[in-house]
Amino acid sequence: MHTEITVTESKKITFPLLLLFVYIMIEYGKPAILDPIRPSVILQGLFLIFLIKNAGKVKEIIKDRYFILYIFLLMEMTVNGFIASNNYMAFMQWRLMISYFIFSLAFCLFIDSITAIRTFLTGFIIIVAIVAIALYLKVGAYLGGVRILGDTNDLALAMNVMIPISFFMGMSYRGIKRIFFWITTVIFVMTNVFAFSRGGFVGMAGVAFLCWWNTKAKMKSLLILLLIVIAFVTLIPQEYKAELHTITEEGVESGTGRDRIELWKVGWKMFLDNPLLGVGQGNMPYRLGEYQYDREGQSFWGREITTRTVHSIYVQVLTELGIIGILIWGLIIKNILFKSRYVIRVNKEMPVGDDDQLFLKTAMTGLLIGLGGYFISGVFLSAFYYPYFWNLAGLITAVYIQSQRDQQAQ
Repeated sequence: MHTEITVTESKKITFPLLLLFVYIMIEYGKPAILDPIRPSVILQGLFLIFLIKNAGKVKEIIKDRYFILYIFLLMEMTVNGFIASNNYMAFMQWRLMISYFIFSLAFCLFIDSITAIRTFLTGFIIIVAIVAIALYLKVGAYLGGVRILGDTNDLALAMNVMIPISFFMGMSYRGIKRIFFWITTVIFVMTNVFAFSRGGFVGMAGVAFLCWWNTKAKMKSLLILLLIVIAFVTLIPQEYKAELHTITEEGVESGTGRDRIELWKVGWKMFLDNPLLGVGQGNMPYRLGEYQYDREGQSFWGREITTRTVHSIYVQVLTELGIIGILIWGLIIKNILFKSRYVIRVNKEMPVGDDDQLFLKTAMTGLLIGLGGYFISGVFLSAFYYPYFWNLAGLITAVYIQSQRDQQAQ
């Protein structure tokens, strides 16, 4: 579905755009000093005011298929809120998804020019790089060390999303700007290593391959990649090497690998018992204990596992939202992939030398591979309600809308 909106090109940083930077800082950095004032709630309120003031433009944006599908997902979650066992957790996750919906609308409304896309993505990368450095220097108690980035596996997932975005932002520039963005790429890689996450390493390997595959000079890029791998193997801490070695040692027969397989089996049993709507968003951890035992009353863990996570976004969605939820999510993914491929294809066909078109193509490539990093790393993490996918989906939709504007103006 095409969204037609006329917006005047602006080169200044608007107040709503500044608020989006604040949102990124709060979402990824979570400064502990701001907790008492609940900054995310204040931000949502401010953006709601701006959205209401721009109701005409919002009506056009919300016709986009991504937002229509998102509304259907929220409708299912609303129903689940009444029938789920743990209504409170269902409500909390529903409220969280509402906030992502608001911010996705804000992305599409206020990132309203190529200049704004450049500015926002640059600020996004800088903010997350600052948070990554804070975590690397172990001052995360003040910045980034709580909520989702407080867990090392979740931190690695965030870095795998950011690595291709910063890498391809560098590809769209030359000189000092390219060097700057590639330095931030190195920061994200080193923070991933710092996380000591085996799932994070698998995701990073997948992201590295996708980055290489989507570059033009593949032989040159392969040589650079080999040098990076040699430096990586030489310089990484021995403890990290030992952690990676356990991937082959444990496999799926022992350790955390076997633990995850058993959790997925429990999730599958839960889905079969609640196939249509699932057990409700946020409810799976609280119902694991009901399904962990076999017919003989035996459990792999030998103890109660209620409140644990299932460690997979795919099992998480299937279990908590059922067939309806995973179908809606699948359609959202299909729509986002269509948008990203459309922007890459259309701008690839533009005349050589058009910096704006080159930027849109490379920026969208980075966002798309960032999505790939989320999907690969998400095999091992229950990250459906994390901001990464929903922020990327909102940004991809914003870039798609802007690309359409440019096509209509030509």
